[in-house]
Amino acid sequence: MNGSVIEANVQTLCDGGLLMQLDGNSHVIYAEEEAGGTRLLIDGKTCLLQNDHDPSRLLAETPCKLLRFLVADGAHVEADVPYAEVEVMKMCMPLLSPAAGVINVLLSEGQPMQAGDLIARLDLDDPSAVK
Repeated sequence: MNGSVIEANVQTLCDGGLLMQLDGNSHVIYAEEEAGGTRLLIDGKTCLLQNDHDPSRLLAETPCKLLRFLVADGAHVEADVPYAEVEVMKMCMPLLSPAAGVINVLLSEGQPMQAGDLIARLDLDDPSAVK
């Protein structure tokens, strides 16, 4: 960082974790990929490294079933307005649009989804919202 060099020794643990030795200290690290990014568990503390913020990609956050779309394909949807309903553990939950734009549906109603599956795309009113 800032042109400095730091030496670290990293070993893979039998359970898939990593043992990192850095500046005389040992740290145990576990990583798990999730829909929103990578979750790190470092010495028992959780840290989420978020993926790029792209509100044009409407993703399933958890395993669920797509019940129905609340807006038609090609319709304009406002930010924070429900665009679909999903079933999660026998409960019906709305999915909210993260931004305003025109929705382009990619999945069919009734389809099961996994976390991270792309449900639809938004042609954003403000393309600069992608970071």
